[in-house]
Amino acid sequence: MTTYRLSCMLVALVCVGVLSGCSNSPKLPAPPEPDLSGSWSLVMPAGYKYPAHIEYMGKLRYRIAVEVVFGGVYELAGDELTMLNPENDGTRHYVWKIEDKDNLLLIKAPTVGEVGSDYRGAVLSR
Repeated sequence: MTTYRLSCMLVALVCVGVLSGCSNSPKLPAPPEPDLSGSWSLVMPAGYKYPAHIEYMGKLRYRIAVEVVFGGVYELAGDELTMLNPENDGTRHYVWKIEDKDNLLLIKAPTVGEVGSDYRGAVLSR
């Protein structure tokens, strides 16, 4: 083969690799089972409903995006998600229990004096 043909083949292989997603950018490992990523609905103890989204961030961490006080980064340990970094305020005392792949129950929350309400019993479901 000529050098020209070898060069063309090399360029073609590189293009195929780039187009098929072969790159040097790091990829997140698959989330643990059950995968909690996706769209959810938050129902507060008082009945108010809000859309929510959960995103896997790697290293057993999830980001819960919701417009109320629960938004932030959580760490998975066993069947619980414990808040590490809040998005809205300085409280970090929220803990969700994973009841199954489609239902999370808020089992720990700051005191009423800290946040104004008792949010324990809030449910995330999909």
